[in-house]
Amino acid sequence: VGGARARAAFAPALAAAAAAPLAWAAASVVVPTVLGDASTARLNAPIGHPTVLALVAAMALPGALTGGAARAWRGRAMAVVAVLALACVPLTLSRGGLAAAGVAVAFTLWGTPRTRRAVARLAVGAVAAAPAVAYGLTAHALTTDNLPLEDRRAAGAVFGLLLLAGCALAARAAPAAEERVSRWEPRARGVRGACLAAALVMAVMPLGVLLTGSDVRDCRPTGIGGNVDRVTSLEGNQRGPWWCEAGRGWRLAPVAGNGAGSFPVIELRTRATGNGLVQTRDPHGMWPEAASALGTVGVALLALVWGLAGWALVRRRVPSALAAVPLAAFAQAQADWVMSWPAVAVPVGVAIGLIAGGPRAATRRRVAGEPARAAALAVGVVAVAAAAWLPYLAEHALVDGQDALYVRGDPGGAYRLASRAASLNPLAIEPAQLKGQALAAAGDRRGALNAFREATRVQPDNPASWQSLAQALPGDASASRAAWARVAELDPHSPALAARRGG
Repeated sequence: VGGARARAAFAPALAAAAAAPLAWAAASVVVPTVLGDASTARLNAPIGHPTVLALVAAMALPGALTGGAARAWRGRAMAVVAVLALACVPLTLSRGGLAAAGVAVAFTLWGTPRTRRAVARLAVGAVAAAPAVAYGLTAHALTTDNLPLEDRRAAGAVFGLLLLAGCALAARAAPAAEERVSRWEPRARGVRGACLAAALVMAVMPLGVLLTGSDVRDCRPTGIGGNVDRVTSLEGNQRGPWWCEAGRGWRLAPVAGNGAGSFPVIELRTRATGNGLVQTRDPHGMWPEAASALGTVGVALLALVWGLAGWALVRRRVPSALAAVPLAAFAQAQADWVMSWPAVAVPVGVAIGLIAGGPRAATRRRVAGEPARAAALAVGVVAVAAAAWLPYLAEHALVDGQDALYVRGDPGGAYRLASRAASLNPLAIEPAQLKGQALAAAGDRRGALNAFREATRVQPDNPASWQSLAQALPGDASASRAAWARVAELDPHSPALAARRGG
């Protein structure tokens, strides 16, 4: 894994892999009735989140700018990927994504030995993507949320034609431009110094901009819209209260934290008000998330990982396109939750491993151990795939069970599907809640109460499990009062609790 060939091939391979989701994202604009999202105009398909898509595009840029020879088909393909990435990042309207793309480009240009070729490909890609981006950011049908998808078809077709023309232009013009600039006399020191300075500035820009806002310092909830104006806004967009809640969560368990993925529960317990705040699964910042979930130990370990990556980067000569991938992710992750997504975390982890792993001379012992290492790697890949696939299957079984109960009126089918979902994902409370609802609909009150109690055992710190139990128990029972007291402890601003008190 740590060989020079693997390090050199990683960024172009990542760019080639990113071509599929980037093309899908562009197609969601071109054919909105098939792939589009009516609720938002921000580009998010197929990943489902604009900022994550923006970072995927940003991480594709280093390989797209440096991969492939100028006249070979690979070089033309990389030029097309560069156009797709440069078009997708602005249309996500992600401020952190724009900074990450800037970091990726600037750091790649600083360290690549083929600076002039990369600059030529970047220039051609930017010119080729500009018409589609300009139209995508100004057309009313493509910048308006909650618009019927049928109303976006005409504008989507225009965007598609512009982008297709841009891709064709890049494939045609990039090789000639790269060959032409290769004859120029280089002035590398000044250009590379400026690129390094720009990369370092943009790497800390997302965190620096947010820390200057009073909403973050005062824990004040603020929001910004989904239109183009959000790109130039300095508002924290709810990060102020989210980061403050993560800080309160850290104070609850300062050493070991509250557990991975615990922030949705910690947020309910520590929020200052029940109004004006959008609930989230993550505080949108890797440092607040680590502090709340993993405590001081987790923050130290996270700093150690990034510190070792930086140390390895300084001590070893690695391709700048490889190093630009985790650096771009680091820039955006300071003020966003992109590292929670496998589409980002997996390539960043591989890139850090390639940076940290130096080449070793082949020995008989190492060769003899290759099958064992390959087997261990295969087992690890299967385990990771299963860990990601089983919750997906559980979610589908849960949705089918809800349809069986509420659409088809089949409590028995709902119970079976809920049991299947529970077996696939035993750490989720939704299957136990659905089993309780199905049993209640079938007239089995005792079984329903046992199912709701099971949900409180699965997630004892989740107010939703206690609320389901409290609502299923008789209102005057001591067990019901105890369950409502637990709800009040875990979610003081619960609407259901407020309604009960008002009654």
